[in-house]
Amino acid sequence: MSTIHESPFLRRFDALWARLRRVQFGQSLTVWGLAVLAVWIALIAADFWLELSRGARIAGIGIGIGLAGVFAWQLWRQFRRGGTRPRTAAEIERSFPQLGQSIRTTVQYGEASTDQIQAAGVRSGLVSALEDETHSRSRGLHLDSIVPARRMWLIAGGLAASVVLLLGTMSLNWEVRVAAARSLLSETPYSQLRVAPGNIKVDQGKPVEIEWTLSGRTDRDVKLLTRPAGDPQGVWSQRDFSASQATERGDRFLTFTARIDSVKKPMEYRAAAGDLESPIYRIDVRYPLALKEVKIEVTPPAYTNHPPKTTEDPNLTVVEGSSARFAITLDQPPRTASLVIRDLARRDDEAAPPSTRTVPLEIAGTELTALLPLTGDMKYSIIAETSEGQRLPENSYRVRVRPDQPPEVYFEEPGDELEVHTLAEVLMRIRVRDDFGLSRAGIIFEVNNEEEYPLLSEDFATAAEELQKLGKLTPDTQAALEKVLPLEFFELKMTDSVAYYAFAEDNYPGTPHRSVTDLRFVDIRPFRIRYAVRDDPDGDGDGPPPPKIASLGELIKRQRFNLNRSMTVAMRAERKEKIDLGAIDSLVKSEAEIATATRQLADSLSVFMNDDLIDEIQLLLQAEAHMLAAVDSLAAGKYDTAVLQERDALKELIEGRNKLREEIQKNPSKFRGFAAADRRLAQKLRRPKSDKEEAEEVVRRIKQLASAQEEIEAELTGGMQEGGTGEGGGEPKDAADSPMPTPMPKDGTDPKTPQPMAEGDKDGAPMEKPSDKSEGDKSEGDKSEGDKGEANPPKGAGNKDAMGGKEGDAPPRRMSREELRDRQLDNVLEGQDIDKALGKLKNITDLAKGRMTEANKSLEGANSSLDRGDSAGALEQSGQARNVLDELAKQVDALAKAEAAERLNAARELAAEVAEAQKELAAQTPGPNGQQGEMKNDKSEKKENPGGGAKAPMPMGSGSEPQEMDDPQGGGAGEPKPDDQKPMPGSGSDPAKDPMENPMAGGGGKMPPMKDREGQGGGADPEADQEARAEGLAKEAERNAQAGKTVVDILQSILKSTDPADKDVIAKVEAILKENKLDETIGRMEGLPQQLREGQYGDAQVTAADSADRWEAAANRLSTAFREVAAPRLEELMDIERKLQSLQEKLNELQNERDVVEWHVDAGKLLQKMEDMKIAEGLREKLEEMMKEAGWSEDAEHFKVKGEGWIIDRNRERIDVPVGYGMAVRNVVQEVQAHIQELLLGDLLSSKDEVTPPQYSELVERYYEVLAKQKRPEPK
Repeated sequence: MSTIHESPFLRRFDALWARLRRVQFGQSLTVWGLAVLAVWIALIAADFWLELSRGARIAGIGIGIGLAGVFAWQLWRQFRRGGTRPRTAAEIERSFPQLGQSIRTTVQYGEASTDQIQAAGVRSGLVSALEDETHSRSRGLHLDSIVPARRMWLIAGGLAASVVLLLGTMSLNWEVRVAAARSLLSETPYSQLRVAPGNIKVDQGKPVEIEWTLSGRTDRDVKLLTRPAGDPQGVWSQRDFSASQATERGDRFLTFTARIDSVKKPMEYRAAAGDLESPIYRIDVRYPLALKEVKIEVTPPAYTNHPPKTTEDPNLTVVEGSSARFAITLDQPPRTASLVIRDLARRDDEAAPPSTRTVPLEIAGTELTALLPLTGDMKYSIIAETSEGQRLPENSYRVRVRPDQPPEVYFEEPGDELEVHTLAEVLMRIRVRDDFGLSRAGIIFEVNNEEEYPLLSEDFATAAEELQKLGKLTPDTQAALEKVLPLEFFELKMTDSVAYYAFAEDNYPGTPHRSVTDLRFVDIRPFRIRYAVRDDPDGDGDGPPPPKIASLGELIKRQRFNLNRSMTVAMRAERKEKIDLGAIDSLVKSEAEIATATRQLADSLSVFMNDDLIDEIQLLLQAEAHMLAAVDSLAAGKYDTAVLQERDALKELIEGRNKLREEIQKNPSKFRGFAAADRRLAQKLRRPKSDKEEAEEVVRRIKQLASAQEEIEAELTGGMQEGGTGEGGGEPKDAADSPMPTPMPKDGTDPKTPQPMAEGDKDGAPMEKPSDKSEGDKSEGDKSEGDKGEANPPKGAGNKDAMGGKEGDAPPRRMSREELRDRQLDNVLEGQDIDKALGKLKNITDLAKGRMTEANKSLEGANSSLDRGDSAGALEQSGQARNVLDELAKQVDALAKAEAAERLNAARELAAEVAEAQKELAAQTPGPNGQQGEMKNDKSEKKENPGGGAKAPMPMGSGSEPQEMDDPQGGGAGEPKPDDQKPMPGSGSDPAKDPMENPMAGGGGKMPPMKDREGQGGGADPEADQEARAEGLAKEAERNAQAGKTVVDILQSILKSTDPADKDVIAKVEAILKENKLDETIGRMEGLPQQLREGQYGDAQVTAADSADRWEAAANRLSTAFREVAAPRLEELMDIERKLQSLQEKLNELQNERDVVEWHVDAGKLLQKMEDMKIAEGLREKLEEMMKEAGWSEDAEHFKVKGEGWIIDRNRERIDVPVGYGMAVRNVVQEVQAHIQELLLGDLLSSKDEVTPPQYSELVERYYEVLAKQKRPEPK
């Protein structure tokens, strides 16, 4: 087999074909590269916008690789099919049609061998010739044009440009760069979180600040998540943050900060920004050193014979002289430990701060021990620290050292009232007890105030010492002793007096404590007394038993009670103990009242007995003289002299009583007419308080408590000015030597010598005290007159006269802090007592009770602040308490009124006061431009003033006259200034005198500007002055808001009335509350202080002025409602008064028993009507009691004149009425007249310049006619 010779054309064709194949391959490769680049860019773009997850990116890469592989296979197929020699020859023919099919034929047979050509039926020569011809024809043609080299280079250029563009974008944009890396499965995030401090350990209770930075993309929802540690399933607490809350920001980062204030337990936290989350970090807690256990073994003093006692309470109350062994267990061993002790016992220099000392603790691992003697009150703290610096939390405990209490002694027999004849043998039995042991006890008696004799004396100490040696006896802590007193031995007479008392002493080492009972008395009666039992006084027999002088017996009881109180005071003075001036004032008042009652008894006896009882009456007058002398001695501080004078007065009373008994026994009939007067005088001495009196007493005690608290404020303010505002100061250095009197202990007795007393009298009126209290009721009777209501001396107690100083003497020192604490504690106890008394009053609302509770909390807060030495805190709490008490006194005074109309009148007056106060506040408030506000307050321009604070006039005869109605100021004190003479706001008036010129002079802000550390006055700083003024105005606004609440509370109390007669009043009050929107007004007033404090003077002035107008409108409405309610009631009252006047006149014209019956029937009907109207309750009940004693009952048919009351005078053909009947009726008349004045004249006075309303004209004229015709007794 042979082949055709090699043709030049074929060589050219082969070269062209080879080149074409290379170009086609390069073109396919660049196209494939472009496709791969496009897929990559698409993946980058998808991740750039969608931030694909790793799985999504892997999937995208897989899809891209698959697409690239398919595309490569397609290109390879195309390359294989399109790159053959025949296809290349055909391409040449299409490009060069002039060559025809010679190229394809030449190429087809050019590769064949000679045999193959021949086999195809073609001659070799023809093939060779065709090759030469084709070569010749194509020699001038550019067959290379069929090679797409340019297109290949263009595609390659596009590929390169795309790569360069991508690289350039990546270099310019970090996000594209990150997207490209992430498309290649890099884990570089678009955003990163860096959190600090990571895992951390902090002290318990300390704050932790967490900071995290979001870098990269910052458009994320940022949050911090926390949860308790140790609970993988716990719920995360989330806190969201916005970009605006970033503490630091940059081009590609935001920094956030969060604070966890107090870490108490371990916790976990993490930060998150969108889907990006930080690792979970842990905050561990470093717990402080902790007390696991405190055990204290207290060993009492040896004389108590008490065994040691172990307690786990770190606060101790122990007997003086005890020792304490402390055993303290900690949770980890300390490096150092000690007790820091602050002594609280009284010091010689009260101005010096309490001394502080440190007692080291013995350390044995976690156990700490120490031994301390306990001799006085103290506070102690346990201080310990570990080697790592961990310390015990701050702690403070109190040790109260209780002094050994005096023994207790009281009589079991005889009772308080003992009346025996001169030959009697009196059994006297006492019981004595002591907390730790008795040494001596006995009974002492005396006759006629002379030498004392021991009736019984028991020496416990000697017996105890004898048996103590044998170890068989512990000290006696209680005993019962008795012995008979043979009166026959002393040859007594009826005019003699026997007194006795018991004493006891304990086993206190050194000077034993001694207690003495009250002086008790044995009354000597006649050896023989005639008794008779009568069912019918008018029946046969010897007549009724002889009457007794009941009032004189009551006077003797009261005098004995006063004598014991005076003896107690004298013993305190002898021991140079502090005397409660309030108790002395009460004692003086009580003794003066007994003297007055004694004089009344003597006058009554002289009226009835004429000159038959000269000696007896003279004894009573001598007793009165000694009582008045005792009053002077008590007031002058001569207590021993007062005791002697009171003893003489008591002796004379007893002697007078006994002589009167003899006279009664001789001629009982002479005393029949005097018996009724005597009983009434005795009832007057024993009469209990009415509801009105109880309410008045509570109001008085509230005011007195506020006054006492004001005194403490003054002491605190002065102390802070002199000693600075620090916690410890306030007292001058000579505090220990000051003669300033301080209150007696709460029980009114010597703490070392308790005296059993009769039950305490809260109002300080001893004439109301029960006198038959037994010594055995000691738990209820151990209270002196100064217990309640007299816990603090009056305001005047601190002046130089009361202090015994003279003109020119140095001013007395201020009270020491211990004295202030004692006074404040007394006020706390008094407040608690008032709270109990307040709860028993009628018509008292929840607001009043809540205010009393609030006041007590403030009083207790002031007490606690004083205990801590915080004078500023005590002053603030004291001011709050006083403000509440001042408002409460007004509220209780109004709520305690029995009638709804009276409460309506009180609400009207208070509403007018609130309106006036708000006007003054608006006038004093600077306007928006800082200028002081101006409000018209010209009273002459008002057509009607609903009250203006004017009070109803006093009843006739008490100092007010009818012509005072023309005075526009009403019942004010003193002559008011005309409007043109009143200082205008800002006119330079004295701030101390005008509280609105200086708001800080009011309650709760009384402290003047304090000096700063450089000694500059508080007024040197205008801003400080402005703040002080704003604070003063704010406090005034707060008081006004509370006054508004009082008015609303009074009105709401009227709505709760169940009396059918109050329906009209209730309807009017409901309408006023609804139309005037007082609750809304009070709400705005409560926001006024905040406006003032924030400097919103314009808004505050508008609010004050608006509320003033509203309150003035409400006061006008209340005034109108009161008049409408008062008019029909006045008609009824004046009708009752007219009938009472008629009864009073008929009382002197009774001629027979029938007239007496008719008079009582009319009086009974009238009294019943008065009871329905709740008028003159106390005096009405007293008149009813007198009528019942005289024989009257509600059933007039059974009325029967009793001989001892109604005496028929046959000579003058008239009946003499019982003594006091006319006075009782006259008192009721005057009470009704006072009620009319309160309803009628009080409202007219509040109308100021308004003429008398038409509906009142007739009533006023009729009332003046009655007053003009009224018969009054001549003044003595």
